[in-house]
Amino acid sequence: MGEVGSDGPGSGGGAEAGDSGPPRSADGDLTARARIRYAALELYSDHGEDRVSMRRVAAEVGVTIGLIQHHFGTKEGLRRAVDDLVVEHVVDALATVEHTGSPAEVVAARDAAVRDMLERNPMVVKYINRALIEPDGR
Repeated sequence: MGEVGSDGPGSGGGAEAGDSGPPRSADGDLTARARIRYAALELYSDHGEDRVSMRRVAAEVGVTIGLIQHHFGTKEGLRRAVDDLVVEHVVDALATVEHTGSPAEVVAARDAAVRDMLERNPMVVKYINRALIEPDGR
């Protein structure tokens, strides 16, 4: 599986300062839940949600479908979790901006923070683009 931005699987890095990044186990590895969400993000970005089965996500991560169902319930639950992951990336980027200066300066800093996050997370960009172009097929 490819890397998903700077804080995805295989990157070894966390998110920005002040952000704990994706959930990790005591030894620093991404939790199964986080690995599943990132794999689904990548697969949905590349192929569309309607063309990716839970079985394919499970195979990509090396877990059972039962574990995905344990964490997310259904495919719709997994899709909502991926949507939440995308929102978390945006919220985390916005949280790095201090609210000092004029409103125009704060807006410019927020724009820059989101732009930087999108540059570091191309799968987020692909996922959003696919969702906008194929809203029924994600």
